[in-house]
Amino acid sequence: MMNAYREASPPINLIKQIFAKLTTDICLMWLLILLFVGWQLSHTGGLRWEYDEGAYLAISHLISKGHVLYSEVFGVQPPLFFYTLLWGFWFSEPEFAVQLGRATIIGFASLGLLATGLLGQKMGGRWAGFLTVLLLSWHPRFFLYSKVVIGDVPSMSLAMVALWFLWRYNESSDSATLKPEFLWLLLSSITMGLAFGIKLLPIFLLPLFALLIIQRHYRQISPKKMSSKFALPHTLRIIRDGLIFGFGLLFTLFLLLIPFDINAFIQQNLQFRMSGMNVSFSEMPSWLYVLADSFTLYVGYTLLMLAGVAFLGQKNRWHSFWMGCWLIITFVTLANYSPLWPHLLVVWAFPQVILVSIALKAISHHLQTIIQGRPTFNALNGLVLIATIWFLVLLPFQLQVNQESLYAPTEETDMEVITYLNENVSDERYIITDEPLLAVVTDKKLLPILSDTSNVRLKIGHLTETQMITLTEQYQPQVIIFGWDQRFATHLPGYLEWVKTHYQLYPLEHEGNLLFIEKPQTSFP
Repeated sequence: MMNAYREASPPINLIKQIFAKLTTDICLMWLLILLFVGWQLSHTGGLRWEYDEGAYLAISHLISKGHVLYSEVFGVQPPLFFYTLLWGFWFSEPEFAVQLGRATIIGFASLGLLATGLLGQKMGGRWAGFLTVLLLSWHPRFFLYSKVVIGDVPSMSLAMVALWFLWRYNESSDSATLKPEFLWLLLSSITMGLAFGIKLLPIFLLPLFALLIIQRHYRQISPKKMSSKFALPHTLRIIRDGLIFGFGLLFTLFLLLIPFDINAFIQQNLQFRMSGMNVSFSEMPSWLYVLADSFTLYVGYTLLMLAGVAFLGQKNRWHSFWMGCWLIITFVTLANYSPLWPHLLVVWAFPQVILVSIALKAISHHLQTIIQGRPTFNALNGLVLIATIWFLVLLPFQLQVNQESLYAPTEETDMEVITYLNENVSDERYIITDEPLLAVVTDKKLLPILSDTSNVRLKIGHLTETQMITLTEQYQPQVIIFGWDQRFATHLPGYLEWVKTHYQLYPLEHEGNLLFIEKPQTSFP
């Protein structure tokens, strides 16, 4: 009977194996992710963090009203991001859609936390994953943009999941046949395709995927066997895996784009972005921005990050080389990104925290040897001790930055306009504004072509004064709002003067926005 019971209990043994892997550090890592999600979900209030929030929510709002993305609604991101925000308009009033949109970003961020923690554990061993999640969760860039309705964290989080899937495939043994492990490769490619479906930002990570595929097939070959006889089969397998990965990625992206006008998508995403990169902005050079951000505000992170590369090299040269490539690729990408908005710098946080966790784990081991009376001091350990002290000294400042970014800023001038729109503007009439969020939270009709009125779009002449006057005459909006960011006023001064002539300025108590209302018996040509 006992033998029969043992033979009939594989599910019980599987459950035991799963629980056996739930070590203290893994359990704490999961707990920390849950605490992070709960904390962020309780701090989704406030009107807006950045202009982009209003534009992306306005696009999803228009889609929920039946307008077609790209053909009618102007959108400068792939479709998946906008459609992940739709549930906020399906299941709640538009005024709450901002909070639900931020909740969506937090959900993606939790995936990024988990995947990055698992990658840290793969390279740093026990407790490195927990430290990675801890460091990433309070990293000021990630802490803020993990709840801002922008596609950077969602796309990068899915890219981290794709990297982890491919890392699992990399750990499997090389074979001439496609074993079941190749499903990790396929999952990686599909997940990366979904990441591209949100934002094309992670495209710079593709060389890292290629390195993992190459390393998997060549790691078991000694230098003495690197002849054409031995190398050719492995090269063919690399090509095979590369084609599988590329097919899965492109096919996933293709499925996401099938329902839309591909020409309109290309014009609004690729051609528009290429034009935007040629626009001159007044900000500091991109490479200087990256250096300043890395070596001043996060100098403790940066020094520990470099030390992490060194410590990782002592343990596994391949891991150190791969992480070093990640840092170099990220830096070069950001340094050449134009215009380089602050939210793009969140991509630094992911490799940074993995390496910092490895450095902190190494220095904790070094401190243990000192306490035990057998110190092994060297220059690297001394440098890391100094960097750790620097990191701890700046930690209160970083926590203060996080404290200040708990809730999105709410301008009184925006709230005054929102009140006016709710009380005085008909749901059947259009409004025109360069602040799309005002139309979202009041559920007012916004022209689909004006879903995004960014500085880039205005500066490259994608919207002109003549176009705006023509649109105004055609749709005869009940009100026109020039936001306190002054996008229309700065780039379309002629349109502002035209509006002053044909509309009446409504007196607001708070400065910032300009609200124009219809004149009695206004007529247009």
